Amino acid sequence: MKLSQIISGVIKVLLYFILTVGVITVLIPFLWMLATAFKPYTEMFKLPISFLPKSPTFQNFVELAHTFPLPRLFFNSFFIAGVACVSSVFFATMVGYGLAKFRSRGLNIIFLILLSSIMVPDFTRVIPLYLTMVRLKGDNTYWGVIIVNYLSIFGIFLMRQYAMAIPEELLDAARIDGASEPRILMEVAFPLLRPACVTLLVIKFMWVWNDFLWPLVMLREPKMMTLPIALSGLKGLQVIRYGPLMAGAVAIVVPVAVLFLFLQKYIVRGIALTGFK
Repeated sequence: MKLSQIISGVIKVLLYFILTVGVITVLIPFLWMLATAFKPYTEMFKLPISFLPKSPTFQNFVELAHTFPLPRLFFNSFFIAGVACVSSVFFATMVGYGLAKFRSRGLNIIFLILLSSIMVPDFTRVIPLYLTMVRLKGDNTYWGVIIVNYLSIFGIFLMRQYAMAIPEELLDAARIDGASEPRILMEVAFPLLRPACVTLLVIKFMWVWNDFLWPLVMLREPKMMTLPIALSGLKGLQVIRYGPLMAGAVAIVVPVAVLFLFLQKYIVRGIALTGFK
């Protein structure tokens, strides 16, 4: 066996070892949260610590359901995240496709300006955005939360980079056949951009679903709150109720995990592919 093959094998083993350690490091907190959600209160602080619950119970979920109006909270979170995701994918696809395929003076400058806005921290925009929403009567409303998330600069960047790989010959053939630009976008480009759209959809959904700062600023009434805001109330008590808190964390994670499992094939394609077959 050649020395280069030995070195290559050692590097591969080290790489898999590092990846395995990384996966375990990421999974342990999640599995601990899942196990704690099914533990009775007496087991959470019992020594020696046991990872798995000895007497599994759904009492934490029952207590969570009695403490918060879960159907309303789920509706608020799904509605805000769903509308924000659909609008973000729609507008990012159009803008990204236009920046990639149209030729005009100033488009590259516009693209650089859009990218530079990502460097501005979100918390620095909270006060001016809030004052604007108050003047527009958007505080404590769904659209006041959604309008900040209706467009994704990262989504524009992702769609532009993916759209640049669409062959120009394919678009020119559609133009020769008499197709208008909107029809080319919807019937020719959009099917090829589908993996990138699904990737953006999942990323945006996770971002809006887990968003805490902006909904906390905008939403005041309990019936309008999202899941993360409502669950934060459990940490503000003198005695933190860890059981319902972990149950609520599981309730927040499950929709995102299910969405990822169903769409992971498109996500991998959207991230990995830089061209088309």
